[in-house]
Amino acid sequence: MSIKLIRKCDLVNIKDAVAHTSGFKSHDIVFSRKHMHTAWAGIGMYVLREMGANLEDAGNSFNRTLASCHAAVYKVSKRIKDGDDDVFDTAEEIKDQVLCMR
Repeated sequence: MSIKLIRKCDLVNIKDAVAHTSGFKSHDIVFSRKHMHTAWAGIGMYVLREMGANLEDAGNSFNRTLASCHAAVYKVSKRIKDGDDDVFDTAEEIKDQVLCMR
């Protein structure tokens, strides 16, 4: 069994990594409810979960409720399991950026 450690700086850096990858402002991704922004927030929350954060912290990082975070993480993980390479590659790119910001 391995332990995944999430650092406090990762919770901050994830917003910048998602903004850099998407081209949108991090403020829009965190506070906007437009679909084009919520999809990016969902990928960000998924990456945080993969890095070891709990649902509540991942949701709080993107100003989302626990239920919204759970739904977004489920949706992204389902798309990856179904073979959506774009979503997988994007999530990996964001994860790599966050790890480089440490």
